[in-house]
Amino acid sequence: MRARLASALKRSLLLSLAEAEFFRLRWSSRVLDETEAAIEEILSGKGFDDATARAERARASMEAALRRHGYRF
Repeated sequence: MRARLASALKRSLLLSLAEAEFFRLRWSSRVLDETEAAIEEILSGKGFDDATARAERARASMEAALRRHGYRF
């Protein structure tokens, strides 16, 4: 099953809710791998030539945000 957190709106909403302590995120490298792959697939399907680079940047941003809030992988 693929991660379905690919849309920016969903990621933003979930990260905002976690930041407000509605729940604690339980991320793993596997979840981030699946999310990155889903983002790349979506962007490739929309014709973005730089889909891989964009997906990598999205993952890096998510990892940085999680680390800022004390999450460890």
